[in-house]
Amino acid sequence: MNENEKMPTNNDYRKKQLDRRNERRKLARKKEKKRRRILFFSIVVILILIIIKIISSIFSNKNTKVSIEPIERTLPTWYLEQSIREQNGKYDNSHAEHVTANDKIYIAYDKATGIRKRLVKGSNHISSAAPYAYNTKEIRQYIRGEKTYEGKDKLVFLTFDDGPNTVITPQILSTLEKNNVHATFFVVGKNVTESHYPVLKRTVMNGNALALHSFSHDYDALYPGRSANPQKILEEARLAEGRLKKVFGEDYSSKVWRYPGGHMSWDNVHASDEALAKDNYEWLDWNSLTGDAERKAVRPTNTKEQVDYLAKSLHQNLHSEVAVVLMHDAVNKQLTADNLQAVIDYFKENDYKFGILK
Repeated sequence: MNENEKMPTNNDYRKKQLDRRNERRKLARKKEKKRRRILFFSIVVILILIIIKIISSIFSNKNTKVSIEPIERTLPTWYLEQSIREQNGKYDNSHAEHVTANDKIYIAYDKATGIRKRLVKGSNHISSAAPYAYNTKEIRQYIRGEKTYEGKDKLVFLTFDDGPNTVITPQILSTLEKNNVHATFFVVGKNVTESHYPVLKRTVMNGNALALHSFSHDYDALYPGRSANPQKILEEARLAEGRLKKVFGEDYSSKVWRYPGGHMSWDNVHASDEALAKDNYEWLDWNSLTGDAERKAVRPTNTKEQVDYLAKSLHQNLHSEVAVVLMHDAVNKQLTADNLQAVIDYFKENDYKFGILK
């Protein structure tokens, strides 16, 4: 061995091993970076292709109808469909097409919507309301003592004057519906506008009745010098009824009339009674009231006072087996809407049957 040559030491060996290990790690890191770059760019390319495909699909299928399989029809889904239809004002589904065998099972149900919700021709209510619709002239004779009521059930007719509107009337309708009872709404013709058509349709299709409370509700025009003007009163009855025909069609007819201010408040009403009767209109007042339109000095201000006022006014009559209750659904009658439940409870507790006027 040359004396200049040296034997490798352990330190030299370890250093070489460490260098090789570091070199391998560098190579491994480079490969990992390269792999990640390739993966990243591959994902970006795929996403771009997907986006292009989606955009292309949207434009290519812009005018193509998408076919969705209908949910299998069952009785609960039928009720849900009918509820949605009624909320949209489509009460009659009797002319629906039935294609599949499953659809045909529900033909009878669909036809029933037309039977129950169909207007009785020449009247002011739907067919399902017929069993509790009573002749106005007879009810007037009962409450005026001109005729003896011999029915087995006590009767009550909830009546609301001065509507319709979209504030109070819907609240009253909801309370009636919740209790499964019905009422007669004496509408003012000038209030029968397109904005109120949905409320009017809901009123009738829920089984209630519409009646007439003049067109203008203008005392000076109807009763100049406090004397009823027969020609003007008949004209306004016809005008108000005409407005309702615009909502429900020519087959709809309401011949129930209430004098603004009441029959007993004016002179010469007998002449206007005759003029109305010749055109088949029958008038009706009331024999009980909640006092919601009385002067402020005596007007009830809470639920108990309104119900007490109602009971007192009803039992002042010689016969109370038939009750016609005066209330109002004008926009300023929130107390009436709030207290309607208590009024309904009063008559239910006293075994009255609820009716409407035709």
